[in-house]
Amino acid sequence: MVVLMTVYAAPTSWTALTPGDTTGIKFGISNVKEVIYGGDKFVAVGNDGKASYSSDGITWTTLTPGVNSGIKFDTNAANSIAYGNGTFVVVGQSGMASYSSDGITWTSLTVGLGSGIQFNTTHALSVTYGGGKFVVVGASGMASYSSDGITWTALTVGLGSGIQFDTTDANSVIYGSDKFVVVGSSGEASYSADGITWTILTPGVVTGIKFGTNSANAVNFGNGTFVITGRSGRGSYSTDGITWTALALDPNDGLKLNPSSGNSVTYGNGTFIVMGDAGKVSYSTDGISWTSLPAGDTTGIKFGTTTSVNGAAFGASTYVVVGDNGIASYSIVASTAVASAGGRNNATLRSTLKRDVPSGGGIAQAQEEEKIRMEEWNASQLPGLPSVPLRVTSLNQNRTSRDDERKTAGLLKIPARKGRTTLREHAVSVENSPEIEISLQQQRICQRVLSRFFGNSTMLDRINKRLQNQLGFQCS
Repeated sequence: MVVLMTVYAAPTSWTALTPGDTTGIKFGISNVKEVIYGGDKFVAVGNDGKASYSSDGITWTTLTPGVNSGIKFDTNAANSIAYGNGTFVVVGQSGMASYSSDGITWTSLTVGLGSGIQFNTTHALSVTYGGGKFVVVGASGMASYSSDGITWTALTVGLGSGIQFDTTDANSVIYGSDKFVVVGSSGEASYSADGITWTILTPGVVTGIKFGTNSANAVNFGNGTFVITGRSGRGSYSTDGITWTALALDPNDGLKLNPSSGNSVTYGNGTFIVMGDAGKVSYSTDGISWTSLPAGDTTGIKFGTTTSVNGAAFGASTYVVVGDNGIASYSIVASTAVASAGGRNNATLRSTLKRDVPSGGGIAQAQEEEKIRMEEWNASQLPGLPSVPLRVTSLNQNRTSRDDERKTAGLLKIPARKGRTTLREHAVSVENSPEIEISLQQQRICQRVLSRFFGNSTMLDRINKRLQNQLGFQCS
């Protein structure tokens, strides 16, 4: 049996983008509040109504701020942006909100009670998408929801209603594990399966998210785990969003941000990144054990030691982090697929050939003697995904029979002519099995799937079933 796994490269090497009006992320000296990847592009938003977009995270195009241009926030701050169901939604100061299908051309929502996101002039602080709807939360316990990002329904503010925060600020909301989780300014948190009916988690040191009365600034979800960050570098994690475990509050333990506060947390490419004040960033693959990057002008993410890091996103094999004063940087990473082969050695098959390939027949000799066969798999087979060819590497011992092809037609299990292909256990469980080349580009499809359908568990389940049936892997 072959088990396909993905080993994720750590985002440790960063390149700074020169801040300026015509360079870098093109925010001038305005604070960049958040960045997201969706619809095959990064979109960043921030203070003074500014926004910009990029297909690669390196070269950016600015959207002119104004009442009738850009995201149409005039000079109001845009605090948060989400993407789901083919739509971007941005929310911000004074109850402002806009939506877009491409992240470039935006339509504003009228501000007021009974219109727009129903916040009147209250600041909207965070928006997310999941379970078929957008949910936005904000100052004074305000919250509302929408299935399309255009028509919104307000939740009543107060204890025993709405998100159950009374008038406490709700700082961040996320969807994962079939539920929404929202966190707030005095250690409050609540959860909901539908974004409408909410259950409060009792704040405390040993209850709820275990923040005491300290502010929880951000929450995110990935790889089956929720992670929260907040005041003075506090952190907690949970597998269900209900029962939480606190992380140590120490400069050399937990999130490793202390004494700086954690401002944001993101997940992408199998890795959490938590961001804080003073240029501090840490990363983790499980949300429990964290590695810090040294803050500095030429180290870590290269934000210096005084700039706040406000947000990050992953897409197109690239991480982008953004912060105050128009500062941003990027890290290009590669993910490595490895297959653990059953048999006497349980040999690990890696992405590159590390040692000589022994002769003697079987898949090893085939790898030595034959060129890698490239197949095209059209991503449009998956519902709602753009049509982008996926190049897949597979290996053949010979091409004399369909049966032989099926035996060895790829560690990614790409169908050989017809039907599902399985790499037989005996083909790789020989003594001293070599390390052979495996295509890593199944990651491309996962990046597209997760960027477009993250938070939509129903669609993700549907796509993953088809991926498993057709290609033999899933995206998580």
